[in-house]
Formats: sequence, C-alpha cells, structure tokens
Amino acid sequence: MNSQTDEAKPAKPAKPSKDFPLYAHSKGQWAKKIRGKTYYFGPWDDPQGALHRYHLHMKQMDFEAERARQAEQSRADRLERNDLTVGEVWNAYLAYQEKRVDSGDLSRDTLTDYGYLANTIRQSLGASVKVADLTPRSFADLRLAIVGKYAPARSSKLVTVCRQVFKWAYESELISQPVRFGPDFKVISQKQHRVHRANSPKKLFTPAQISSLHDAADAKWKLAILLGLNCAFGNSDIANLKLQHVHFGDGGLGDLLDATPIDRVSYIEMARSKTGIERRIPLWDITSLRLKRYIVANPPGSSGLIFTTRTGLPMIRFNASGLKADSTVQGFQRLRKKAGLDCGGFYWLRHTFQTIAEETKDLPAVAAVMGHADHSMAANYREEVKPERIAEVVLHVAKWFHQRGNTGMTG
Repeated sequence: MNSQTDEAKPAKPAKPSKDFPLYAHSKGQWAKKIRGKTYYFGPWDDPQGALHRYHLHMKQMDFEAERARQAEQSRADRLERNDLTVGEVWNAYLAYQEKRVDSGDLSRDTLTDYGYLANTIRQSLGASVKVADLTPRSFADLRLAIVGKYAPARSSKLVTVCRQVFKWAYESELISQPVRFGPDFKVISQKQHRVHRANSPKKLFTPAQISSLHDAADAKWKLAILLGLNCAFGNSDIANLKLQHVHFGDGGLGDLLDATPIDRVSYIEMARSKTGIERRIPLWDITSLRLKRYIVANPPGSSGLIFTTRTGLPMIRFNASGLKADSTVQGFQRLRKKAGLDCGGFYWLRHTFQTIAEETKDLPAVAAVMGHADHSMAANYREEVKPERIAEVVLHVAKWFHQRGNTGMTG
C-alpha cells in the first residue's frame, strides 16, 4: 500500500480546560460555530493564542451588534420625531439604487441620472431642510424653478422622480407621514410638450447632412454613423457594443450586394439596456463590410468593446464618485462642428430611423429594431415579428438614403 495513505492522521487534542470555549476541528484548527457559521482561531499547538483571538472576535461582534442596535434605535427615534432631512432621504434612496445596480436590476446610466436629479432637487428644496417642514408651497416653488430651467420632458421627469423618492421613503418607514405635494406639483401638460416641440428644431437629419457627417468622420465615427442609421443605435448602444453581439454571414441584404435569404445576412443581436428588449437587427451590406474592416484594424481588448477611446477606455464610463464621462457626446459634437452643422446629436440618427422606417407602416417591425416595449393588447397576442419584416424596415431606410444620390457610403 502507498506509504502516504498509511500515515495516520494526528489525533485531535483534548481541550486545555473544561470551560475552554473552542473545539479541535479536523482541519488542525481550534474552531467555534457562531450563529451558524464556523470560525477558525488558530492551530492546535497554540490554544492560548486561539483563545485570545476568539475573545477579540467576540468583542468585535458585540461592538458591531451594539452599533447596529444604536443605529436602529436612532432611526426609530428620528422616525418618531419625523426629523429626517431632504438630503438624508435622497442619500438613502441613492444608496438603495446603488445596490440595485450591483445586482443588475438597474443600469449605471439611470443611477447617474438619479444623482443629477437629486442634486437639482436638494439645491431647490434645501438639503438640510427637514422633510416634516416641507409644504405644498415648497413643491410649487420647486416646480416653477425647474420649469424655468429645463425642457418639458426633463421637468416632468424631475417631478415624477421627486414624488417617487418621497413615496419610497414613507413606504420604507424613513418618514412617518406621507409628503403632501399640493395641487401644483404636477408633470408638464401635453399641450406644453406640443408647444415646446413645435418651437424646437426637428431631431431629424437629412441625407445630405448624414453625408456631410460621414465625409468628415474618421473610421470609427463612419462606422458609428452607419450603426446609428442602420440599427437605430443610440449613444449607450455604441458604447456597449461588444464583439459577442456581432454575427457575420456570407450573404447580403441587398443595398450593396445581391440579396440572399435572411439567414445568411450579417446581424447584431443585442438587448436595449433601457428596456431589456432583445433586438436582432440585420446589417446593411456596407455596415457589415465596414464593421469587419474596423474589427480587423482595431481588435477589441479583453472587455470585448468594439468602440473605445484612443486610450482604450469605454466610451461611456463612471469614476469612483459615480460621475459620468461620455465620449460619444463629446466626439459627435466635434464631428458635427467639423461637418459644418449647427445642431444635432448622435441620438438624432435614432429619431431619423424611427421617422423614415414608419413609412413602411410596419410599426411592430420598427419597434423590434428600436427596442421599444410594446404594452398594447396586440403585443400580448403577437408571438414574433418575422426576420424578413425587420429586414424590410431596415432596407427601406437604406433606400431612403441612397436613392437621394448619396453614394459616398458604399465602400
């Protein structure tokens, strides 16, 4: 027999005294099970050292338990006095949302936006003001302040999130009484939304403007523009696109090559982060060609991200304080100025896709590309949107662009 298997395990030592609180564990350690978990305090040949470490551990546990008890008592006392401040409530809300980000239940972008909203509301209401001292007048003044500063959509979001946070605080027993917002703290009316939109430039690029952007762009932004118009990609889509999302086929959609069956066409399969809706978007032939070239010339690193900054950082990133740096916005602003356009953001390509694609009248197929959640009754009965329908929508946008004599994006 193997001599190693013949070696007998050392016998467990006896306790140094009857009142010794630890036991000899088979791992060669003095151990103790505390609240269902086994802790190890040192080797068998050092029982006094193990005992010392055990006493230190118990003192630490008692200290933490007492601190938790005092914190809970303080929270209960403050709840009874109803003296939490606006800043404390928002900090508690943001801390909870941070945990949701860690669990994958909330996007980092959304949390960052909550932070911006929190700063605006804390400044307007006063971070040190007690929630119990807020009155309907406080919220009426807040609404006037944000309406005078922000567009209707942003103002409505501020109102909605503000209500949401104080409701959360009450239901989480952070405050003892629901907040009374009064009759004036309402979202912006649809009429005001329409008036604002009528007085604002349409978020729609013309084919000539897209050509100007494309001609002024480097290889990275040429590809990003194609993806924005072909796939209705927004800034986050560009920043989050990874090699694993791209599937190259040996066929063509028909804008550059001969059309083939849809199962041979290249596509991107990627969920929209805002809605979680899965999207499988066929690529124009020119998009597929440019994407292949770009990946070969710029192989993705360990992150798999196709688009990064010149220094290899993600296009959208967050620092330790949660502040956001968005190179997609900054980069497109520089490109727009270089192309000689007065206004427009990268997200306008998404608006352009939606507007032109709707001409097909196949709204479910358009929504499948956009990644929009469909809450209609018809959606409850619709089991799928055929890939051929999605391809028709995507190809329609390609024809809209190329039929206007824009041939600069064909190679």
